[in-house]
Amino acid sequence: LAVGGHSAGGNLATAACLLNIQKGNTLPIVYQVLDYPPLDLATDPAQKPAFEEAIPVELARLFNSFYLQGQDPRNPLVSPVFADRSSLAQMPPALVITAEKDSLAEEAEQYAAKLKEAGIDVTYKQFKGVPHGFTHAGDLATAEEAWHLMGDQLKKAFE
Repeated sequence: LAVGGHSAGGNLATAACLLNIQKGNTLPIVYQVLDYPPLDLATDPAQKPAFEEAIPVELARLFNSFYLQGQDPRNPLVSPVFADRSSLAQMPPALVITAEKDSLAEEAEQYAAKLKEAGIDVTYKQFKGVPHGFTHAGDLATAEEAWHLMGDQLKKAFE
């Protein structure tokens, strides 16, 4: 299996991998695709990088509150950047994509670095000059490049 998602879907995909580890790796997850995911819900959106094109702070706070529903925002199943090294060392290889003009880019890049430090094979790519959601709205050539990267990485994972 491979898991993946865009934005919040990337968070859920990572959480699924971490939960799978907690359950003894019962699912054969061989790859994860994380496209501009929010991976740190503990940090207030106002403290994250700001861009004109980014999700507005108040809307980001609202999204986080809906997702958290009172849960500890530092729980790794909610904010995977807080996962411990022993859990990260069991994660499947990953593709992590970020958008340069996205307030979530730093936390996804940090997460990719933590996976690499734990010995996980990670392909990291930041797309320059684009905002959150660029694979669905925006420059077609850039979106297609990202989609092809995702497809190519999945092909490699299942060779």
